[in-house]
Amino acid sequence: MWERTSNGLIRTLCGVANMGVIAVVLAPAVAAGEGAAVDLPNPKVVFTGRKYEANHLFEIRFYPGGNLFMLDSLDPTTQARNLTNLKAGDVQDPEVSYDGNTILFSMRRDASDTWHLWQINADGDGLEQLTFGPQDDVDPAYLPDGRIMFCSTRAGFLDEYHREPAAVLHVMNRDGTEIEQISFNASHDVTPTMLSDGRILYPRWEHHGPFNRFPLFAVNPDGTGLFQYYGARERPSFYEPQEMADGRMVAVLSPAANRFLAGPLAIIDGANVSASHTVITPEVKMERVYPDKTAAGNKYRSPYPLPDGRLLVSYAEDGQWDFGIYTLGADGKNRQLVYNNPELMEFNPQPILPRKRQPVIPAHIDTKKSTGTFYGIDVYLNNLTQVPRGEIKSLRVIEGLPRPSDGDTKISINRIHEVKRILGEVPIQADGSFYFEAPANRPLHLQTIGQDGIMLTNQRTWVWVRPGENRGCIGCHEARESKPSAEATPLALQHPPTRIGLDPDTVQPPITFVKDVQPILSRKCVECHSYSEMDLDKLPAGGLDLAPDESYAYNVAYANVRYAVVDDSSPRTSYLVWKILGRKLASYARARARRPRKTQLTGHIMPPPKSGITLSDAEKQTIIKWIELGAVYRDYETQGYLAGASSKASPAAMVFARRCGNAGCHDGKKASPLDVNLNSYPAPIMRESVNYSHPENSLLLRAALSQRAGGLPHAGGDTFQDTNDADYQTLLAYIREAASNRQKIRIGDNGGY
Repeated sequence: MWERTSNGLIRTLCGVANMGVIAVVLAPAVAAGEGAAVDLPNPKVVFTGRKYEANHLFEIRFYPGGNLFMLDSLDPTTQARNLTNLKAGDVQDPEVSYDGNTILFSMRRDASDTWHLWQINADGDGLEQLTFGPQDDVDPAYLPDGRIMFCSTRAGFLDEYHREPAAVLHVMNRDGTEIEQISFNASHDVTPTMLSDGRILYPRWEHHGPFNRFPLFAVNPDGTGLFQYYGARERPSFYEPQEMADGRMVAVLSPAANRFLAGPLAIIDGANVSASHTVITPEVKMERVYPDKTAAGNKYRSPYPLPDGRLLVSYAEDGQWDFGIYTLGADGKNRQLVYNNPELMEFNPQPILPRKRQPVIPAHIDTKKSTGTFYGIDVYLNNLTQVPRGEIKSLRVIEGLPRPSDGDTKISINRIHEVKRILGEVPIQADGSFYFEAPANRPLHLQTIGQDGIMLTNQRTWVWVRPGENRGCIGCHEARESKPSAEATPLALQHPPTRIGLDPDTVQPPITFVKDVQPILSRKCVECHSYSEMDLDKLPAGGLDLAPDESYAYNVAYANVRYAVVDDSSPRTSYLVWKILGRKLASYARARARRPRKTQLTGHIMPPPKSGITLSDAEKQTIIKWIELGAVYRDYETQGYLAGASSKASPAAMVFARRCGNAGCHDGKKASPLDVNLNSYPAPIMRESVNYSHPENSLLLRAALSQRAGGLPHAGGDTFQDTNDADYQTLLAYIREAASNRQKIRIGDNGGY
């Protein structure tokens, strides 16, 4: 790592581990210990008992009937004492103080309340409310300096995917004063805990682009030094982590983010970064668990280390949702029942014992500043993608715009769920270094940019810089064991940082299809790529209709482009970009196109030269940047209209099931022309392949119609031999009826959309 000295130069400090993106070196720690934890063989235990029916980890749900309980020992004959005695409330996330005298937890007293932080003495007296207001405060934990950290929806935005109020990390004094946000993720942070070095460890929802997972992150208590602790290259999610006495982590393992928080237990060796996690309960399958549908398989939750090396866990037997409290050996063996009330689910068991206080990491933010700096020593140090030196031209800095609390608009098809904007680009020096200053406290990600302004690598995680923070990395996805060379100061650090996003006039607004791309298509492409009003038998060129006709939630052009020729966030594998540049940028196997044939590129550029129409460099860059930013249709502010939900029992849905899904084309067993599995859910093709302006031109009709009757030549469809087919007429009538109602339901008003 490098540090600016009094004369403005940079000197090397020490090696720094890769955080997947950016890393910092911890500041000197100040000890505030209370001595080693006392090894008691039979401690008291605090836990929650909940009427927990179905939940996602990151959605803050309320189930009346929950309470905070205590056991006087681990003896299975011990009766539980109810500490909160709620009749219609709920409790979660207890945390015992360092001295073992108080218990911190989150509680809702009844349905009219919101989740707040509460504290109670370990003897059951002195119940005290710490936070107030309309927001939800959950997942509290004590900090070694006497403050409290927790997750809260106080930031006032919705998550990227489910559009639920997002809870991110906050800190406050122990009396509930001076609440401060320290995390700037675009989705949820959950179940924070302390590492023995004084950092906060927590799972974070990564739904940036195609990812959907919870890796582990570490951060200093002031929000500086964000570090992807584990899971950067692992697809599973890791929930409810706890550090064990030997420095390893125990966590619940799950295959995806939006599942019930239950599964096998895994041990993670954070010190040995080259090692992967070890599953200690291999008899538990790592599978997608739906609590409202099935209880198959035994499963664990809420592991917590005991002083004698065992774990306290929540466990449910095979085929049941009745979680109880057990002890378990650190090797995953010798499970012993402690307590189970069949009327409740018992979670979050924790021994009521004094424990060692971690060192205090002093705050390093400068409240007088509103910016921080990022630097990189060499972007070519990358063990994932080998990019030849000199090919990276710049580093693009992109800001994620949090979804406002009233912004329930669906902005895109498929995987992209956030609106982003370009703050600017940073030059890459000859040695691969960069250095820039950016606004603090905003979710950012970086892209390396090559020839034609096309992205080479795309960071798939959100990072930020705190006021006055100076953050740096060695490379991009370099090995964590890498250390910077002390031989020379990187070229970028020999000059002041490039200012990014600090001048409002230089910040580009979000690039959307409806505002920026459709006008280009309408000017330059629609003449050939649309149905002719003069000749209804004339099909769009290549079967690709780019007309701005109205459709379900988007227009016809966007639905066709996104399904057929655009790979969101990847212009390099988007067939549309190949055509406007006149050359392929990746292998044909990776191209996003209906039928990527080599002959389609030979001598062909779009628009074709014989048309006399050309795309300007600015228009090409608009299309390329639109894809790099996620290929969204609209921003949060633009509202669209729906035609109403499509029921699986509707006449149109039954036509799909009988004539399309069961016909072998859209049954999910093989790639279909539009990559739509109708046996999974028929609504997507109903939604995006209808044309409300000209119903007879709807893709879902033309794709299934024989070519001699006006069907699309590339689709190969002959489901309907002609337009007189009764099922064809059923679909056409459905579209016409929906078109007449499309102005009546706004996006966000449909609970199923």
